[in-house]
Amino acid sequence: MIALNPTAEQWHISQYTDIAQPYLALRSDQGSYIVANCVGDFYIYLNRSYQPLRVPPNLDYVTQRQHFYVYAIPYGQGASIDSWQLARKVQIFDDTFVSADLTPKLSAFEQSCRQTPGLTAVNL
Repeated sequence: MIALNPTAEQWHISQYTDIAQPYLALRSDQGSYIVANCVGDFYIYLNRSYQPLRVPPNLDYVTQRQHFYVYAIPYGQGASIDSWQLARKVQIFDDTFVSADLTPKLSAFEQSCRQTPGLTAVNL
């Protein structure tokens, strides 16, 4: 589970509530989140009261957590740190994610990942 953050359009580092591992997240104005874990996997936590019938081809449904529908982003736009640094603004479903302050947070996030006990790989 992720910790909710009231600030939109700013990357923040937090820790999952159920496991002791950090993640990097970006909140949209609509309340959805982009979440990256320490091994470089990206997910969208979609803030909707219903699961969408039409889903972009680069999203794979994972589960429903909290009040979010969670989709993995295995390829394409939004699937890597590089795509977030280059795009600055990504639209997924009807949510717009503005990625303006990633670079300063990235080194702190990498450091958090390296300091996590039991984490064998950091791939960002």
